[in-house]
Amino acid sequence: MLQKYYHTHKETAHNFFWRSMQIFGKQAISFFIFIFCVTFLSPDDFGVYSYIMGFGYLLIVFSDFGIGQTVLRRVASCDPNDTMATKNILYNSVILVLVTATVVWIIAIIVGKMFLSEYFYYILLISPLIFLAPLTSLYDGFLGGLKRFKEQSIIFTKSTLISAPIIVLCVWYGGIVGAILGHIIFYAFLLIGLWRNNRLFEVAYDRDMFRNIFSYTMLIGLASISYLLYTKINVVILGWFGFVSQIGYYEIMNKIFYIALLLPINILATITAPNIVRYFEQGRFKMILQKAIQKSSIIFVLGICISLVTFFVFPYLFRSMLPQYDINLLMSMLQVMFVLVPIKLVSTYINTAYIIPGGYAKILTYTVGIFGLVNVALSIIFLNIFGFIGIMYAMVIAQGVESLVSVLIFMVALKKKIYEKK
Repeated sequence: MLQKYYHTHKETAHNFFWRSMQIFGKQAISFFIFIFCVTFLSPDDFGVYSYIMGFGYLLIVFSDFGIGQTVLRRVASCDPNDTMATKNILYNSVILVLVTATVVWIIAIIVGKMFLSEYFYYILLISPLIFLAPLTSLYDGFLGGLKRFKEQSIIFTKSTLISAPIIVLCVWYGGIVGAILGHIIFYAFLLIGLWRNNRLFEVAYDRDMFRNIFSYTMLIGLASISYLLYTKINVVILGWFGFVSQIGYYEIMNKIFYIALLLPINILATITAPNIVRYFEQGRFKMILQKAIQKSSIIFVLGICISLVTFFVFPYLFRSMLPQYDINLLMSMLQVMFVLVPIKLVSTYINTAYIIPGGYAKILTYTVGIFGLVNVALSIIFLNIFGFIGIMYAMVIAQGVESLVSVLIFMVALKKKIYEKK
């Protein structure tokens, strides 16, 4: 029975393995820097580092604007043997990223000089990430659309192994500056590896393709920017309210939530996405809906189990790995977050595997934007009422409702497609 199940899902299993190797290699560097900073920086310095990287992430989202997912969707809908067409997509996407990143960099310099003069040196330091991060995301989407997951994994693994020793020295001796340089070094090595395997020759600017990529990127980008109203904007709000030291606690929860809990589901969704694109192209809406409901049910039950296991395991991890932090505060935050885990696992999978590949990114643009504003309003209100823990209450309410609404709207839209086809 197991052998039959394996042969049925052989491609998915292999792709999941290689995609997991790639993503975990990339996230390992980020998590490695994070652990070093948590361990060797004081809570106050770690709060400053988290504040700076939060601002850097804001800049990256504006320069990236969902280019990786857009390229994946475009490439997956092409004939994989038509190398000229796929490379033309890559070439025009690179132009878009360079133009966007340059504009974002100029704005960052102006805003940083005017409003964040105390941290302006750090803003200059993170500037290369405005270009490096979206370019690697673009190549990631390109290879993902072609289902070249093994190649992705090898490139990411090599980049991790080469850059890791250098990053150790940077973080060990450089503190906050070294941690920022660690991110830059990794992305630089990664981009070089991706570019060497996918160089651009005999391609030209295509205005229609550029406009098509730009228009869909705008939809995903607006959703990504709206998503900041859930996550990194909370870092800014905490800073405004004087909770700079507590920003470190918030970032610890973020890492647990997005790396330990959501990352595996995101990997599965990414390798599923190219197949879903083709199902949409073929008009197989009923099968898509059945698969979405079936997978959502399984993932929701899995999320409940993960929450229960995490509840008993993490107190011991906190006490052994983070003795300098307030364990009671960390556990209070974690207990609030447990409610969100099953719902968020389902929405992450559906968003990445179905909604965006299927051309329904507009759903996320509206829902994430609206409930992102709700999150900001609730954060301000709850911080005044409950103190620091109020930021967690606001996040759980806003993200939980948004996740449910987005998935339900998508399901209704699919049912409408099925009805129209009849």
